[in-house]
Parts: sequence; C-alpha cells; structure tokens
Amino acid sequence: MVTIEPTKVCANAECPRAAERQPWSNFHAKVKWEDGTMRQPQSRCKTCHAVASNSNREAKRRYDRRRYRRTRNDPEAWARRLEDMRFQYRARRGVARVNRRQYGTVLLDSAPFADWLRWIVGRDDTSIKGLAVRFGVGDKTLREALKGRDVELATVERALIADDTIALRELYPCLYEG
Repeated sequence: MVTIEPTKVCANAECPRAAERQPWSNFHAKVKWEDGTMRQPQSRCKTCHAVASNSNREAKRRYDRRRYRRTRNDPEAWARRLEDMRFQYRARRGVARVNRRQYGTVLLDSAPFADWLRWIVGRDDTSIKGLAVRFGVGDKTLREALKGRDVELATVERALIADDTIALRELYPCLYEG
C-alpha cells in the first residue's frame, strides 16, 4: 500500500516556492495526534519560519543593545537596574531575605496580629485555612504570623477589613503616634 503525503501551499507571499504545493514534511506541526504524527501543519514552511524567527531574534537583540546603552549611560537608572538584579539573584539563590522595606513593603511585628488571629479562631471556631479564604490571603502567611514572623501591613489591613471587628489604629497604636 502506497501512502501519499498531503500537500499544502506556504502562506508567506515572499516564499520562493509560494506558488507550488509542498509536502507536509516541509512544515512544522501545528497540531499533533496522540501518536505524535502531524494532524495539522503550520501556515508557513520551515524555511520561511526560520527566516522570520531569525529576523525577530535579530530585532530583539538590537532593541536590547539600545536599551542596555541607554540604561548604562544614566547613573540613576543603572543603579536601579543593579539593585533589581541583586534582589532577583538573592531571591533565586535563597540568600537571606533582603530588607523589603526599601521596596515599598512595610513589615509589622506579628504579636498583636497573632493574638487577634487566635481570638478570631476561638470566637468563630474555624481553622486557619477558613480564615485565609475569608481574608483573601494565604494560609501559610497566617501560620507564619502565628509563629512570630513579621507580617506585611497589607496583609493585616486586608484581614481587619474582612473581619471588621477592630481597627488598625487599635491593633497597632504605634503606627499613629506622633
């Protein structure tokens, strides 16, 4: 039994073989069957696809070079870029956490918040997971606050607003002192 391979015309008008029908083997697969055979080919042939990919890659390189030069020539922008790269490196490597206050996050002592959380758990007879869902925060965040790890101001505000029993001013009066 002889199998005839399906053919298709390349959709790229600038393709040197745009007018002729080409076998599907000249196209990358767009959709495959479960056994891995091609179900539907892409619209451009492999040659046109490679040309387009290389030109896009070169355009991105040119853009990145211009952006690097602009950043490198501006001392303030270069300092910000270095700080961002250092922060990302530390986050990837698991190095001790950087003081996040310089990045706009305010950390608070967790003791008052932990006491309030324990009171809420006792009052509502609910779990930490239930509170986390109700407050719209992660249960890991609440568990770490109960263990004594500093908690973000945004997390405390979100929980207090969701429960509406006590104000931030009453829980952390030190924030509002002189």
